[in-house]
Amino acid sequence: MKYLIKLSNKTDIQIDEDEVEIVLQGITTGKAVKVRQGIFNPSFYIAIIEDLDRVGKYQEALNSWERTVNRIEENKPRLGELKDIFNDYKKLT
Repeated sequence: MKYLIKLSNKTDIQIDEDEVEIVLQGITTGKAVKVRQGIFNPSFYIAIIEDLDRVGKYQEALNSWERTVNRIEENKPRLGELKDIFNDYKKLT
């Protein structure tokens, strides 16, 4: 899951699910926390919310990838079709 930390200075910090625990520890201890997107100062903390925009973009990219894989599967040559091209050749011994 993807999350946003809403800060009182009207900025948002994106965090991933694996960073939530260290952010919550920083909030309870009042100490700054380093996350992938920057440094989080808990004194500006307002809320942690689900980042629906990033989740939607991720889902859209995943769906696009699945459609591409399906198109490749539909258009790939079949082995039965490939075997027939060698029928007219004589075997060299």
